[in-house]
Amino acid sequence: MRAVLPAGARERVRAYRSGYFDKPGFVPDPGEAVTVQDVAAADDLESSLTAMRRQMIQTGSADVAVIVGGRTAEGGTHTPGVEEELALAREAGIPVVAVASPGGQAAVIVRRERHGQPPWANFGNGLSPEINDLIAVDDDYAEVARIIWDRFGSAAT
Repeated sequence: MRAVLPAGARERVRAYRSGYFDKPGFVPDPGEAVTVQDVAAADDLESSLTAMRRQMIQTGSADVAVIVGGRTAEGGTHTPGVEEELALAREAGIPVVAVASPGGQAAVIVRRERHGQPPWANFGNGLSPEINDLIAVDDDYAEVARIIWDRFGSAAT
């Protein structure tokens, strides 16, 4: 990330970390690349993750929500958290992009959105189908980050 983001970007890129995982060495420190916002743990894992997701979205300063990976439904035994993040972002009017090349639920979402009518409309990001496809499948993550930054990150600079 440091190779892609311009100077001063640290204040504009936030990562959220649930206190549920606040165990020494459990969640690595991202260093200087981003600002980390810690969110207090709730009573259980699901409630803690929902609280973290709501704070991510309710902050209101996001230019874009980027969905990467995410645990799948695993045959109906699990509710994918990135689906909740997608719904919260769209309710808040935040555009969404998905990076599906690592797999996971993001890949499931991309398959679904590609076949939407019109394609990608649920993301509300105003990007062409070709750019959404490129972001979704390109495994050159530095290039994907540049595209996202150029399209959304410089809007407030």
